[in-house]
Amino acid sequence: MLPEPTIDATPTPSPTLDAGQRVGRYLVVRRLGDGSHGVVYEAIHEGLGKRVALKVLHPAAALDPTLRRRFQQEGRAASRVRHPHVVDVSDVGVDGDRVYLVMELLQGEDLATRFAREGRLGVAALVDILLPVVSAVRAAHEAGVLHRDLKPANVVITEGPGGVARPVVVDFGISRMDDAADERLTHARAMLGTPAYMAPEQLAGEGAVDAKADQYALAVMLYEGSTGERPFQAASLLGLLHEVGYGTPRTPRTLCPALPAAFEAVVMRAMHRDAGARFDDLRALGRALLPFAS
Repeated sequence: MLPEPTIDATPTPSPTLDAGQRVGRYLVVRRLGDGSHGVVYEAIHEGLGKRVALKVLHPAAALDPTLRRRFQQEGRAASRVRHPHVVDVSDVGVDGDRVYLVMELLQGEDLATRFAREGRLGVAALVDILLPVVSAVRAAHEAGVLHRDLKPANVVITEGPGGVARPVVVDFGISRMDDAADERLTHARAMLGTPAYMAPEQLAGEGAVDAKADQYALAVMLYEGSTGERPFQAASLLGLLHEVGYGTPRTPRTLCPALPAAFEAVVMRAMHRDAGARFDDLRALGRALLPFAS
């Protein structure tokens, strides 16, 4: 499978934080990995002894007012959405030249890792994972938030109560917030995100990009999880952009004939090139997927 190029990824040097260093009220335990323009650490709140995920913006990125605002918006966007399948953000702050977010510490693997390990999932198993994600993203839309970078790497599968899998949507770093309560989710014109999961209208950067772009990304995840392949692949970023914008993907049943025809129809409708031909909203997509859950 080809790697995922990401638009607007600015390489910056990683901050040097070692175990035992403090950022605000948080004591760094260990580095967990890289996030959007930052590094994520396991840390402990010194007063409460609570273990958290501490996301620190790269120092060079912190000097860019746009990246700094976008990083802080990630915390505001995620905290605005109250849902059990959206990562909980509890704090945002500045300590000297370090800008940071504090989130719940998620133990598990992301969906991209699972796809890479298993190739493709059974329809019921896949829908069981993605139905809660659909619900979470729908809650974000109702709160006036577009995610705009939905992809398997941004869904972490943790263990919930009773050992039941709990998929959690993370990384609202390039989300779009609508501050007017009665205004629709539109006017997100910038071409930001991961091209393999971006809707054609999002790549084109023309006109309003609304909640149906997130629906398209979810459909690509359904396609990939059920077939083991992404709908569009190319050897270069330019080739991928052309395929997403103008190409015609093979139907899922061409790759995996055992898939139910009705499931294929749901995926292809949600991934339709014409946003107006997709489901009206994620509630409708969720209802269409429900019969395929376990």
